[in-house]
Amino acid sequence: MRFLLDKMGVTIDLKRRVASVGPPPANANVLYDQMEAAMHHCTAAFESGNAAELQECFDLEIVLFAPQGEFRGRKEVMDYLQRRFLQYSPKLSYKMNLQDVKLFGDALWCSYDYEIVSPKEHLIARGMSMCRKDGAYWRILNMHNSLLEAESGASGKP
Repeated sequence: MRFLLDKMGVTIDLKRRVASVGPPPANANVLYDQMEAAMHHCTAAFESGNAAELQECFDLEIVLFAPQGEFRGRKEVMDYLQRRFLQYSPKLSYKMNLQDVKLFGDALWCSYDYEIVSPKEHLIARGMSMCRKDGAYWRILNMHNSLLEAESGASGKP
């Protein structure tokens, strides 16, 4: 019985003879909207090549899986992003289309399609990331990316 009450978020105060129900579970889409608003500056930092601001968007122990390899920790991820994309700013464009969002404990899991246009290439890809609120800030814990299409020598305008 206790397990069922715990699972339902019920607390019983025997002295006061009161039972209370815990807060309803968080809505993943509402939490995603809050996270997106708080992390909007990360997209701007990526497109403008602002590495100092962008690195703060990542957890210290972030893991990034990309077709070019596996990158562990904030430094490796930033080195990869600098070599691969940030060098093209401000002629760099990133657009994302959210597919799904789920809540796992205190972490948000998101799947999305995205497009990156730089002077060198035009990528259409699929990604998955997990984000968690770290104190007052949201941070990306991990990212998995896979290419859907790649076009070298992009002619699209960012």
